[in-house]
Amino acid sequence: MHNFLSVKSGLTPSRRLAATDNAHRWATPKNERRTKLNVAKLYTINQCCELLSIGRTKMYDMMNANEIRYVTIGTARRVPHSELMRFQESRL
Repeated sequence: MHNFLSVKSGLTPSRRLAATDNAHRWATPKNERRTKLNVAKLYTINQCCELLSIGRTKMYDMMNANEIRYVTIGTARRVPHSELMRFQESRL
């Protein structure tokens, strides 16, 4: 049986045994592996303009008037998906 603790690793048999006994300490628990981050989809200005069928100038005007909320990442503005849905519902 060849694995990462094989004779080629240079470990003595007692150290290999100790390493396999401690391997469970390094493993990620199953429930942590399945955890997903709840990250909101962020849209660029161009994507928002396409989805809302408006021009860039109108988009920036609405953002500056706080009609559409956004987040700033560095110098770039991004609009969360939930904000686009809220804005579309308010227009109906």
